[in-house]
Amino acid sequence: MICVFSAWTRQDEFNTCGERILNPSYCVTHHEDNGDYSIELHQPITPDDDCYQFLKPYNIIKNSKGQLFPIYYVQRKLVNGIPTVIAKAKHIFYILNGRITYNVQSQGENGWSCWTIMDDIYNHADADIIKTDELIYYDFTHTSDIGDWRHYSADKISVAKAVFEAVDTWSGHLYRDNFHYSVNRVMQNSQENAFHALHGWNVTDIVETIDYSNKITEIRATDNMGNSYGNSITPHWGGLFPYQMRAQLEFSYDQQSSLGTDANAYFATYGLALDGNPRAAYEISNI
Repeated sequence: MICVFSAWTRQDEFNTCGERILNPSYCVTHHEDNGDYSIELHQPITPDDDCYQFLKPYNIIKNSKGQLFPIYYVQRKLVNGIPTVIAKAKHIFYILNGRITYNVQSQGENGWSCWTIMDDIYNHADADIIKTDELIYYDFTHTSDIGDWRHYSADKISVAKAVFEAVDTWSGHLYRDNFHYSVNRVMQNSQENAFHALHGWNVTDIVETIDYSNKITEIRATDNMGNSYGNSITPHWGGLFPYQMRAQLEFSYDQQSSLGTDANAYFATYGLALDGNPRAAYEISNI
């Protein structure tokens, strides 16, 4: 069931059907790992159904998974000859683009853990926000299971941007579930090998992509403290590639170097698989 709520709906009022239940001719949720989380919906304009009138900016779409998306874009046009309202909306997590965090700074020789920084990012913004009875305020919870210590700082940027920066700093995975978000080593609530796809049964189309455009076979890294690091995959690992592709990286640290850890993390992400087998990505359209 897909429905729409008023922009003035408070946090404890989303357990209903909202203003209207929608009957879209098209509705797709786009959820990118550590990236965009949005929805596009097409609602036909018909004389016996006024639900299209509720698709307006700041109103909130709830998709079939129960996730909330405030509308930021509305267009009326003919789609296959039928008058249609097209609404685009971002996940409610992106409300945190409007909250600014200040003076988040890791302390100590080794920095702070991700979960400590996550608290500071949110709390340093929450303490400064204006709360009145005339405005809607949504309270978010946040967690992290990453205890590695890193250096991190953020000042005068949005909470959402700071969270994405923390994801990059700790090489974590961002999970968004309405008013809760987490940065974990493995995305919260995810499962290994959790897909069962059978063409002709629950799959209408499938695309396999193997992309080596950003892959490297060799890394050389230095830092501002005079340290150097190198690693390479040789053709011994299956002879997959005909030539080396090197990445040269420069790291800068305030106090203690973690060059080996940071360079290895980069190589683990962008280096070719040591077993010589390609890593494929799949796009599946299901029914």
